[in-house]
Amino acid sequence: MTIEEIKTGADLRQYTLELLAKKDQEVANGKYTYPPLLDYLLSLWTVAGQYKENELLTFRLIAKIVEQAFTAPKKQVNWEELEKEPFIPPYKSTVNTPEYFEEIKKYKAFEKKLRNHVISLKMLLTYGAEKLGVKSYDNIFTGNRYFWENTTTEKFLERGTVHLKDEIDWTDYEEKYPVTWSVLRGILNGGRFEE
Repeated sequence: MTIEEIKTGADLRQYTLELLAKKDQEVANGKYTYPPLLDYLLSLWTVAGQYKENELLTFRLIAKIVEQAFTAPKKQVNWEELEKEPFIPPYKSTVNTPEYFEEIKKYKAFEKKLRNHVISLKMLLTYGAEKLGVKSYDNIFTGNRYFWENTTTEKFLERGTVHLKDEIDWTDYEEKYPVTWSVLRGILNGGRFEE
């Protein structure tokens, strides 16, 4: 599948899986190594930032962002500054209100979510689960910011796009349900966990 053939969320998922399969083959042949997930997320931040003025996205553009993040330079961040405020709520409105759904469509909410993911993963890799209070019984519902199930780039992207596998062609619905930053934000949310 090519980027030009992508029309649906299911196509985006299929494209991502095919991209990972090609990279897996290169890994098996000793020609490629996946970037560490933290590096990938920092590169994703760089690439996504190039499109921050776009209010609406397409599944094709999201595929392009996901793919370019494999080779883009990492966003330069000041870890000491970020650790001082390790979590910033990605939205200001009350969850599940019309204002919330409007807010999470924007790049700003996506960037805050990505920032929180980057800090959370960096701290987990630096300090370890025990020091950060991650328990063996933690899951997506316990609210531990440092709980991660998937810490490799390939597993993150595979799990992050799983919610798109049943997405039908949105062409007739784009006016009602436009493709926004919330789709890429959903990949971030889904990528961390097995559920």
